[in-house]
Amino acid sequence: MSGTSVMVKFVDTDASGLPLKRKQVAQACTACRKRKKRCVHEANISPVDNEASYNAVSPTRPSRNISQPRETPQVSPSETRSQHSLTSQSESRKTSRFVGDLNPEHLFIEATSPHSNRDLSVRGGVGVWSRNSHDARPMPTSAPSRVGPSQTMQNLLIRYVHSHCQSFLPPVQDWFALRSIYLAKADPLFPVLSPVLNDENDLSTSTTLIKQVICLAAATNPQATPHLRLLPSGILLNRADYTATLSTAIHTTVESGLIADRVLLIRVLLLYSMYIQPTCPEEADMPSAIFAKATHQFTTLGLHLPMLESEPEQEQIRSLFLCTWALDRLNSAFYGRACIIHERDIGWDFDECIRKQEPPFRLFLSVIKLLDDVISIYRPTQKLDEEPLYIDMPILEQLIVDCEAIQVSDTLLATVEVFYHAVAILSCRFPQEGAKSALPSRANNSRRSLSADRITELVRDEMGDRLSYMPVIPYAVSLSLSVMYRKMRYSQIPMFRERGLRSFDTNTKLLKKLSETFWCAKTMSGMAEQVLQEMGKAAATKAQESGSGENSVREGSDPRPAQPLHAFSTVHQGPPMSTLAPHETSMTMGEMVPEIDVWGHMDPNFNIGAIDAVLQSNLDFGNSANWFDWQQNWGFVE
Repeated sequence: MSGTSVMVKFVDTDASGLPLKRKQVAQACTACRKRKKRCVHEANISPVDNEASYNAVSPTRPSRNISQPRETPQVSPSETRSQHSLTSQSESRKTSRFVGDLNPEHLFIEATSPHSNRDLSVRGGVGVWSRNSHDARPMPTSAPSRVGPSQTMQNLLIRYVHSHCQSFLPPVQDWFALRSIYLAKADPLFPVLSPVLNDENDLSTSTTLIKQVICLAAATNPQATPHLRLLPSGILLNRADYTATLSTAIHTTVESGLIADRVLLIRVLLLYSMYIQPTCPEEADMPSAIFAKATHQFTTLGLHLPMLESEPEQEQIRSLFLCTWALDRLNSAFYGRACIIHERDIGWDFDECIRKQEPPFRLFLSVIKLLDDVISIYRPTQKLDEEPLYIDMPILEQLIVDCEAIQVSDTLLATVEVFYHAVAILSCRFPQEGAKSALPSRANNSRRSLSADRITELVRDEMGDRLSYMPVIPYAVSLSLSVMYRKMRYSQIPMFRERGLRSFDTNTKLLKKLSETFWCAKTMSGMAEQVLQEMGKAAATKAQESGSGENSVREGSDPRPAQPLHAFSTVHQGPPMSTLAPHETSMTMGEMVPEIDVWGHMDPNFNIGAIDAVLQSNLDFGNSANWFDWQQNWGFVE
């Protein structure tokens, strides 16, 4: 440039940015002037070609007057060289595509193409990369811009994460308290994040995300209540606001794409999907959807394939695999979902992997294996005849001994015991047409009843410090509620019906307490309270019809006096039943015959058939359960 002067010519442009000729008015030819017609003979191209050429550049731009001739803007030699250089680079750019091993094309590519290579991102490889040679068809010279709506939204999310989500961390003392709760009550049974809890002083986005999801998991326990703060000098929050704010921050960070370590992302997604609590019907599928995303990343990285013993991360990846597999089975039970991870697609040795885990996790996985066996009798291909299906259950004490978990804390053992009895309830499946059978089959009657009683007793007595508040707890209580509802609804023995009613009321109270944390417990407790309320109204109506409160004698029935039907109280005198709150009531039911049954006195507007369907579906998790659909369609709200 030094000592050389370059002539620069500025070309005027119109409003759309296209160049204009310096000569704005063109003279018509003699023939057109005589005919007083617009002249097109002086233009370089015809009007049709001119318009077509312009529309080919941008169909969205408004058409211009075709009488205005165009000329190609002059370009300096340096600009010409630059454009030629860009074109040459684009033409010489190599393209590559991936062909999986299941595609027969990969055999020909590996055999004939010198520009292909085996994919090594996954152990053993799952395909080949085919790179085109230099003489391959060039890529377009003008590639589309990468800045589109998705990229713009991504940039907005990143800025939002840095400005808002990263600040949601508890004070130091609260963080250490929540961390201790998590490591004591959740991580031993589901060790998905403990391998990455190393440098807690790091201020990176990944470390902040790990802390947030740990706080979310620890917040479910009652001991975390004094520590639910989200800012260094923030106020104490209730559990619902605390978990909702944390869930939003975690979800935004995950969607922003800031977490480049996909193994770490899988760990976060697994724990997040286990403890996220939806707040509206639109979020009802989020737990299973988040888990599906984690599983997608898991199989993409090939973590379902075994690693060599010499690889440094072999132990951690093996534990992560077991966490993913276990949560897949839990989601199948909780939400009626099909299993995503199947043993035929796995390269790991299950028994060997489980044997190498710590005793608490090994014990938890042993119950998960029982659940995996139970799921097989609920698959659509499993047909039910007249006889029920059931899976043999080993004794829990023997499982504890075999897993060397005798020295495990009482909190973890009690949690596993609740989970064990939930699986025991599900291990019996009977035909739908036998749901109203007066005498349940031997296979499921004693096992279900005893397991339901044990769940109620454990959660009632151990609630507080002696349980780990994992999602298996409210799920087990809801199963116990369903079993007691069947006993209360269909048993022919008054003593059994009364016992079922008491247990049903107790489970309702337990779910009411758990509803402060778990959204499924909130729906089930609201439904159970309405059932008790309607039973109270029906009993009051029946007492009024009988006058003194004694049951009338059916025509043609045994003239012996029936059992009295009392209000929901151990004291016979008191306020009318209609004035009692559902959770304050308990009743003794008379002889269970349809004509004088309390169920026959239900309000016709109360959909008792819907209640039967919901609670039966809860025991048959082959039917997909959507708690918010129950809440909306049948009005089970607080």
